[in-house]
Amino acid sequence: MLVDCRQLESGTVVRADVCVIGAGFAGVSLALALKDSGLRVALLESGGLETDENASGLLDGTFDGPHRNKSYLQTSRSRVFGGTSDIWTGTCRPLDEIDYEARDWVPDSGWPFGPEELIPYYQRAAPLLKIRTFKTYRREGALVGYNRLAGPDFTRFVPKALFRSHPVARFGVLYRDDLESSERVTVYLHANVLELLAYPDGAGIEEAVVSNFAGRELRFKAQEFVVAAGALDCARLLLASNQVQKAGLANDFDVLGRYYMDHTRLPRTAQLVPTQEKRRPWEGTGADAVRYYSYYVFSPNREAQRSLKMLNCGVRLSELDREEIAAKAGGLSQEVGGLARGLDQTVLSGSRPARRSKPIYSAKLYNEHVPLHHSRVRLGSERDPLGQQRLVVEWRSNEQMDESVGRTLELLAMEFGRLARGRMHLSVADPLYTAPCYLGAHPMGTTRMHPSPKKGVVDADCKAHGVNNLFVASSSVFPTGGFVNPTYTIVALALRLADFLKRKHGLA
Repeated sequence: MLVDCRQLESGTVVRADVCVIGAGFAGVSLALALKDSGLRVALLESGGLETDENASGLLDGTFDGPHRNKSYLQTSRSRVFGGTSDIWTGTCRPLDEIDYEARDWVPDSGWPFGPEELIPYYQRAAPLLKIRTFKTYRREGALVGYNRLAGPDFTRFVPKALFRSHPVARFGVLYRDDLESSERVTVYLHANVLELLAYPDGAGIEEAVVSNFAGRELRFKAQEFVVAAGALDCARLLLASNQVQKAGLANDFDVLGRYYMDHTRLPRTAQLVPTQEKRRPWEGTGADAVRYYSYYVFSPNREAQRSLKMLNCGVRLSELDREEIAAKAGGLSQEVGGLARGLDQTVLSGSRPARRSKPIYSAKLYNEHVPLHHSRVRLGSERDPLGQQRLVVEWRSNEQMDESVGRTLELLAMEFGRLARGRMHLSVADPLYTAPCYLGAHPMGTTRMHPSPKKGVVDADCKAHGVNNLFVASSSVFPTGGFVNPTYTIVALALRLADFLKRKHGLA
């Protein structure tokens, strides 16, 4: 059932077994997994069925970082039924094995469980996201990150497949009928949660206070509360819920809102001139995987990451438009920027001068973010139309991230040179090929998982430390985020949480 909260009387009290705040990837997946469990589920969405100015205006805030992006808070979120699935490009891939590990060269890294924990939930998430079943992932080794493409033997890199949802899964469209027809799930639209009211001892949540632009204030009471509002808004809500715990919920050790991460992306960081005329010569017969709505990136393997203390990342090679090259750079027959400093002579092996008939590829790099305590979101002094403090995002990076980017490109250049597959040029001067680093609109961290409340906001079951009936379903719980889009893992974690809640209520 769908209910417009603007039509309810102010003061209405709604009761449910589970109250889920946020109807995006996580919230909808959780509701679908619980709809036949017998539990009564209230799914709260700040927006409506379509985007509107009032709801979008609540996304405003302040972004502070070395790469300023005034529109970041708007473009990385969406307040509408379906959440960010409404603006999603459809890319899916599991995290790599190494992403779960505590790495001594990545401070505060490590998940409280390994990749095997999410295998069954990745399998269940695939049909929800409209991607190929997990059999495909097993065949291509995508779970552990080693995709067996035909082609050259790269010693320090592996090509990895990223799948695209086809059609791109818009959860608000795809699953509206399932939720609207459910007898146990009710979707409440235009339900802006102002705060979660804790019991006097702070050990549990009593109710959620909800308001909207029609001036209606409602109360939602439940046995369990799940915050599924995205990494930015999960932190905002827990910080704002401070009537009992003054620093915010589950924040005894000042971890809430910290370790904020997003993937850094560098477009057109380098160019590859292949030695062969055919398209994608490095992929060999693996290129036919395009039929499965996938594309490939090159990523440093486990051995390279460990021995050279590198971060996980992916480099995508895309063919450049030749008319654009000719018009803005006079072709690539001359060197665009020069080779990386200190590259081995093998980079030049088998290279020939670029010819206009030969494809030119641009390298786009997707980089892992180091979890940093001082990279954070907090509440600012400005207030939105509902009287809530707006967010301030203080995004921070470090030298390790920059150094890993340079090392990745140098190693990849040497691999292509060693195999006589092409010559790579780093783009250091020409404005056609250089652009400032920007964020991938993949907010992560802020309510990270950790066994100890001194290092995390939630435990391995995504339950808030010290708050018995409060859970978080979001990329905000990621301790680290690898380099891939977080969507697939978000849905897998939501399905895992649904199983936990069913067991808790004796329904599994």
